[in-house]
Amino acid sequence: MVTARIYLRKHRYENIHLYLLLGVIRISNILISIVFISALIMAFGLRPLEFLTRITIVAAAIAIVSKEYIANTINGLIILFADQFALGDMIKINEKK
Repeated sequence: MVTARIYLRKHRYENIHLYLLLGVIRISNILISIVFISALIMAFGLRPLEFLTRITIVAAAIAIVSKEYIANTINGLIILFADQFALGDMIKINEKK
């Protein structure tokens, strides 16, 4: 909010673009989150680079293990919302119905 107020005072409420203001607020929220997480990491006595490396390795392992499940879920949602097939439809594949 402070960042938005500074922006509004600087531009004296003239030609304010709402999306630009929302972008400034979101960027400041991201920066605040990064500072907060860094402070928590340092408060627990962890080295930031080691912590980041561990989190990256865990995230990569989870992504590799769950890749098929995520792909199947997304494909199922596409079929569900694309209205290609409905209950009672006749489907022909080669000579099979």
